[in-house]
Amino acid sequence: MRNKNKRVLWLLNHKTLMPYEAQLLTELGYEVFTPKVIPKTPSFRSGTVDFGYDQTLTIPKHVLSKLNQFDFYETVWPTEIVSLMNRYFGTVYVIPYGVQAKEAIRTFAGQIMFRAFGLDNTQTYANVLQLFYGPEILADIAALGDRFWFAQGYEQLAECEPKLISDRAIYLPIGVPDDFWTTANSYTGVDRRVLFVCPNCVTNPYYAAIYAKFKEFIGDLPHVIVGVQDVPVDDPHMLGFVSNEELIRLYQESAVLYYHSTERRHVHYSPIEAAINGMPVVYYAESLLGRMTPEVTLGSCTSPEEARRCIERILAGDREYSNALRDQQRAIPQKLSDEYCQAVWKQNLHERGFDAALRERRSAPCQLIDHAAERLRELGVNPNDPCVFKVVDEIARFARDDESSRTTSTLAATRASPIHRIAGWFNWHRNAS
Repeated sequence: MRNKNKRVLWLLNHKTLMPYEAQLLTELGYEVFTPKVIPKTPSFRSGTVDFGYDQTLTIPKHVLSKLNQFDFYETVWPTEIVSLMNRYFGTVYVIPYGVQAKEAIRTFAGQIMFRAFGLDNTQTYANVLQLFYGPEILADIAALGDRFWFAQGYEQLAECEPKLISDRAIYLPIGVPDDFWTTANSYTGVDRRVLFVCPNCVTNPYYAAIYAKFKEFIGDLPHVIVGVQDVPVDDPHMLGFVSNEELIRLYQESAVLYYHSTERRHVHYSPIEAAINGMPVVYYAESLLGRMTPEVTLGSCTSPEEARRCIERILAGDREYSNALRDQQRAIPQKLSDEYCQAVWKQNLHERGFDAALRERRSAPCQLIDHAAERLRELGVNPNDPCVFKVVDEIARFARDDESSRTTSTLAATRASPIHRIAGWFNWHRNAS
């Protein structure tokens, strides 16, 4: 229990994010739990499971076993699981998937890191949360006060959110794992074609529009398209799904990557991977990629016409231009490097007050409320019920600091029924007052 605030529940399971971020947390001195039961739906195809982080945990084996068997994404969190989380962990990292964010916001007693990675231009996280969980979720967040954190992976994400969320923003940049860097700066450009990434370009309206626009402005130039497709595509340039090895080869050998996005608060991994390999990337200045790296001017365009001119120069073999562009664009992968990310995490966790929040010692009455609420949940009683909460609050109000340790221990050890417990607390209240 004494290490509770140095343990985190990292409930994300993303196959690219986990190898970097969970590892980063261990390097920052935290013990990390990651879920072992994940959704099997197509929307979670980027999910993965890793038992390796269990070795960092100093919690009882039976507790780890129970947590490992539980689905934190699609199952309402039962009292037993909530009790174990609150007893052994000080922080939880969540995303708005299934019931996860709602359950954390309404049941977890520690610090709640709502991890945000970006949305399209029409959406905000406040809207998404309300669509998922109803408008009352914002009131639940407000009730958390300083325990809620909008843990944005890019510092631009909070700009469109209401103050309830933006005031709690903490910038914790997204990094990429070590295996992304094994082929760094291996670009040759021997294949004089444009590489374009576009999944589901027939059935998905969003990507269908992107595909059509690409064909309109770039389609007459030599090109190759990759991306998983759920139906056959009548296009000789379409490779569809390719293996990771084949994708890396395309980054190394294709002349240039055209990145279509104009989303101001979302970026894909493809331009990052391409830039790591040293491949020229042509993209839009208004996109998040452009906003992340305002110091880069070459390859950062303001219109499809300008993007085409850049691509044509590279395809024509303008080495001076291509090399200058590639040199400038080293700034892109640097923003996702461990050197950058770890320094920013350390700085912002300290300066925004997260470290201090973990160190703060709660007063004896507050500790008593925490213990009482935890035991109530274990016994199937809602601690937020007005009648029950009044009893607990009254007990805490009359608690003496020098007696809190004994009182808390006594209450925590009690195995009586909820009715007898409440009656006992009334008696204790009478005697104490």
